Formats: sequence, structure tokens, C-alpha cells
Amino acid sequence: MAIELKTLAGTVSHASQQSQVYGHMQQGRGNIRTKQWISFRVNNRPTLMNGLPSVADGDVVTVIGVDKGGEFAGYSVRNHSTGVDYTCPASRVARSANTLLWLPVVGALLTGSGSPIAGVIFLIMFSPCFFIGLKFRRHAIAFKKANAMLPSLLAPVGPALRSISPLPRRR
Repeated sequence: MAIELKTLAGTVSHASQQSQVYGHMQQGRGNIRTKQWISFRVNNRPTLMNGLPSVADGDVVTVIGVDKGGEFAGYSVRNHSTGVDYTCPASRVARSANTLLWLPVVGALLTGSGSPIAGVIFLIMFSPCFFIGLKFRRHAIAFKKANAMLPSLLAPVGPALRSISPLPRRR
């Protein structure tokens, strides 16, 4: 079940950067994290991207991502006005996926070498890691495809400014 990537091309409007700070501090120790994203419209179509690519009102862009009904989730973007490409972290997601996929198997083998029942229990307890790893793997593949598509994108002109088109399937 592959993720179907689409392109959205046009002029940016209503660009706004947002961030969320969360975590806790106690007696000078703790964990604080910041999540940043940008939301904008491409030809009046709401688009959301993690990170902070330099996109401003009036820029002509092509976004590769997933159509999520009312909102377009951008994975990669080419800003034709500035000539800069912004890619998604495909390698980091792929490493996480590999870790999650192998964790139940390796853990079960190591635990099961002493007692087969312990190995089975470990495998059952950590089987959700396998399914989460498969989901991460699908996203990593989609991210790599989106990043690979950026160099071949041309600046949209005329009717293409208002289009959402599926990308051709590559095998």
C-alpha cells in the first residue's frame, strides 16, 4: 500500500509560520521541544509543511505531497521564485523504520536464546513496533520519491497554476 504523491503548483498566499513549544522543566532539568511548520495557500488550496521553508506571499511554487481531503500535506517544495528546493528528511525516517522493524525480531532472538517462551512474549509485546516501522517505511519511500522528483519540476505556467495532478508512477 504505497502513498500516492501529488503535485500542487501555483502562487502562494496567506503564508504564516507557526511553532509549538512543549515539554517540562523541574529544578533546572527537563526536556523542552519545539515543533515548527508553515501553512500557506497555493491557488487558495490550504497547504501545510513541517519545517520552515522560505515561502512568501506571491512566490510561485510546486509542492509534492499528499492530498488529505481539505488540506494538502507538503513533503517537498520547489520555490520557482527563489530557485530553492526544500526536501523532507527521508534518511532519518528510513533509519527509524529500520530500527522499529528489526527491534522485535532481534529482541525475540536474544531473549528466546535463554527461554523460547520469553522470546515469544517479547515478540508479542513489541509487535506494534513492527507495524509502526512498516508505516514509517512507507513514508520514507514517499519522501525519497518526492525528493527525487524535485529536480525535474518545471515552473508552472497558465492553466498548470491551478492544477493538482497525480505524479506518474515509476517502477
